[in-house]
Amino acid sequence: MVYIDLKNSFSTQSLFRRIVYRKCVSITGKVTVSDALKEEIGLTFHYDILSKLKTFKIPPSLIINLDQTASRFVPGNRSTQAVIGIETVPIAGFIDKIIIILTFCIILKGDFLPIQTISGGKTSQSIPSVSFPSSLCICVNEKHYSNEGESLKLTDEVIILHVQNE
Repeated sequence: MVYIDLKNSFSTQSLFRRIVYRKCVSITGKVTVSDALKEEIGLTFHYDILSKLKTFKIPPSLIINLDQTASRFVPGNRSTQAVIGIETVPIAGFIDKIIIILTFCIILKGDFLPIQTISGGKTSQSIPSVSFPSSLCICVNEKHYSNEGESLKLTDEVIILHVQNE
């Protein structure tokens, strides 16, 4: 049996080099979009919104854009090992357990509504034990991704309250 000290990077690198492997850093595949196309998409989007505002007489305070993003609250290592010559290596399940989902809502005039957080777990005991501001909409579900229940909670606790106050 051969013992290899994985803490010693020299011996680890030497081993992987001898078995024709190398350290790879995971990346996300991003599509390159030209600045002209971005501008055209933005103008089309704004034109569509403005035409609907005029057609249906919708006040700007009721135009709400929302987006979700995964926010890491535990740092992770984004590297793995792969055969030399391979350009990209997907790392399955890399961020599954170390993120909290944040849903941001912003109204057309630029004001943010309270943020929704979604933690992974089966009960409220799974929510990180930190002091969250009382205005946040805090949710928890087993898969820690937004589903119908979290969407309804966001609608009830954030969006409807905003609409009623307008």
